[in-house]
Amino acid sequence: MGLKEIPQEFAEAVHRLGTDNGKALAIVIDDPELRDEARLRAAIAARDLFGRVGVALYPTVERAVHSMSAYVRYQQERRAL
Repeated sequence: MGLKEIPQEFAEAVHRLGTDNGKALAIVIDDPELRDEARLRAAIAARDLFGRVGVALYPTVERAVHSMSAYVRYQQERRAL
């Protein structure tokens, strides 16, 4: 899709992918190079939009994996009670 404007409907559909299926969902949007102002603005807009619709956002794959693994452990512990 590239870093152009993301439609609100797309962001909401991504959010529904997780909520409708009971699955955790995370998106990684790394920091664009600061010298490319258009990419920077697009990344900020995408982060704002996905954040507003409730999609978990992370700056790196490592942070996403760490967070998702903690979430899975939490869910497993809750089920064990």
